[in-house]
Amino acid sequence: MVLARLLDLGAMPPETLPQEALRMARLSFFDWMVCGLTGRDQPVARILREQVIGEQAAPQASLFGGGATAAWGGALVNGAPSHALDYDDTHFAHIGHPSVAVFPAALAVAEWRDLSALV
Repeated sequence: MVLARLLDLGAMPPETLPQEALRMARLSFFDWMVCGLTGRDQPVARILREQVIGEQAAPQASLFGGGATAAWGGALVNGAPSHALDYDDTHFAHIGHPSVAVFPAALAVAEWRDLSALV
């Protein structure tokens, strides 16, 4: 039931979403990107990046810190540095901690499928 509702929400055309929801998504995205760029040289990020690059998978998703790998690896590797310093989602504009679980996977699939992340 919850999954079906989330899929319905994800399929909504951007122009039908409330402006406040888009503003919050953009703020959370910016927060996640800054945290990911800041954490890209943390040990956990370097170890995971080296591991997935070493697998020589098809380059479907770009990685914080350089390189590219399969979409699943991009989601994993880009989630780690964005959470490594634990500053993500600390802006208090929303309740929760969803960015690290959503944005890396969504962007990896979007890049793999050549879709835009802009809304």
